Amino acid sequence: MNEQKVSTNADVINALHHMFRHFCTHLKLELPEPVFSLIPNRSSRAGYLGWFAQGSWKDQNVNTEQDPNGTHVRSEINIAADKLDRPLMDIAETVLHEMAHYKNNVDNVSDCNRNQYHNMKFKKTAETMGMDVTKMGRYGYAHTVLNEEAKVWVQKYISEHLEGKNPFVLSRMGPRSKTTTAWRERHKTVLVKKEIFEALEEDGVSSVKNLVEDLLLKYLDK
Repeated sequence: MNEQKVSTNADVINALHHMFRHFCTHLKLELPEPVFSLIPNRSSRAGYLGWFAQGSWKDQNVNTEQDPNGTHVRSEINIAADKLDRPLMDIAETVLHEMAHYKNNVDNVSDCNRNQYHNMKFKKTAETMGMDVTKMGRYGYAHTVLNEEAKVWVQKYISEHLEGKNPFVLSRMGPRSKTTTAWRERHKTVLVKKEIFEALEEDGVSSVKNLVEDLLLKYLDK
């Protein structure tokens, strides 16, 4: 009897590295190999698909870049583990999006501030890498999709190098999703005017929720 292969997180990481190297070759980019991570969103409300972090890993290999303190470092590309259950083309687009940030970082181009506002410099680089870019509210030019040409060569990569198979069969379950649902089924929302809420806090009430519940229970005991 043939034993079915069990996928591991190492398989996912290796697939991301393979995709990164292929995209670099296709786009003629000379980017140092990043560290790929699979950090999930911290809450069910968060919707990050991935992120790029400059020089966030220390490397004992002396052939890597150095930070101002002389420490050998490597940059990170994270693909959110709880967002891996998407179509393969969408994951490829996320990898390209973060690679655009990486390229700008290597070229000493500032393309995003601390509030995650993506500026025109990000837009310009992303477009050269096969993405259509549009504005996304307070995040600036952060919304990217594969353009028609990129869809062709990414699909070719999937067909020829991945043999049409999706290597990202593992995905992290949404954080606390079942707990949140159960909590909402047991509770109802009560709206309190802001001025009343603030007055209660000034009066030393530490938990408005507990106060409301106590008052309602006293009412029901009448």
